[in-house]
Amino acid sequence: MTNKPAWLHRFLSVSSSKRIYQESFPREIRIETINSCNSSCSFCPMGVNSEATKNRQVKRMDDALFRKIIDEMASVSYSGIVKFYCNNEALLDRRIVEFIEYTKEKLPHLTRLQIDTNGKLLTRELGASLFNAGLTCMLVDDYTETGGGGLNNKKEKIKEVYDWLREQFPDKTMGYFPRLLNEVLDSRAGMAPNNSYIPPAPTKASCVYPFYSMYITSNGNVAQCHYDSVFENPMGNVTSSSLQEVWQGEKFRQLRAGLLKCSRTNKLCTQCDFHGHINPLEIMENTHYLYNFAYKSLGTLAKIRQIMKSSKV
Repeated sequence: MTNKPAWLHRFLSVSSSKRIYQESFPREIRIETINSCNSSCSFCPMGVNSEATKNRQVKRMDDALFRKIIDEMASVSYSGIVKFYCNNEALLDRRIVEFIEYTKEKLPHLTRLQIDTNGKLLTRELGASLFNAGLTCMLVDDYTETGGGGLNNKKEKIKEVYDWLREQFPDKTMGYFPRLLNEVLDSRAGMAPNNSYIPPAPTKASCVYPFYSMYITSNGNVAQCHYDSVFENPMGNVTSSSLQEVWQGEKFRQLRAGLLKCSRTNKLCTQCDFHGHINPLEIMENTHYLYNFAYKSLGTLAKIRQIMKSSKV
């Protein structure tokens, strides 16, 4: 992506930002019901060993605030994407099954209802409860020192739990990815503990994130994007304002207006090395859907072969 000429980055980032923007409501809403993680990934600002985590008070979202968020989406018949994570481990919240169930009841026409997890707390029972409650997509990033897959808190292999769930729920979208705890990824606007790179000058490009996603943390603050890991530049708070008021509010409007001019002026934007287009989340999710389709296709072919083999006997 970085070897493209600067003018092409500007063109692609601005055109993609304009193309995906929906003024009334974001295309995707992420809800962080607990601001904690139980992994030690060296690239994550929210890992258990990061300075930001050490200085942060753990907070769970109030039940009333959660219902307010979902009820507001229901009032406009929201049919986009809801994800239960921002920079946290969603399964740390023991209310997660109840929250999924409430969301599915109030928002029956969602495009996707998703959780990403490191799998440390994932069991067969919990996974089944989540899917039965209405979850439609689960992505498991299994972080270990070697990238070979680890164990959950019950000393079960995370991959085996995942495989069982995939077999039991073939109609759900799932993805499993063995990952390294010490990966070096992007700098997350200079906030990644193992990659503090900051561009010598602000990148001259727009950015798709503030045009399509809303990130809500446990106290109701809304981040400017998913790189705002500690919500240091809140666009508003949905405890005292509606989701629509925040999404259409002055802070978001000023941010988007500047980005469409390829002007990055606030701290996070000036430190960010993302070129503002080709959303990596959408690419990853499309890969998961392709993987899910391939899995089902292989299963069908295996059944056909079994039937043909039986018919020859």
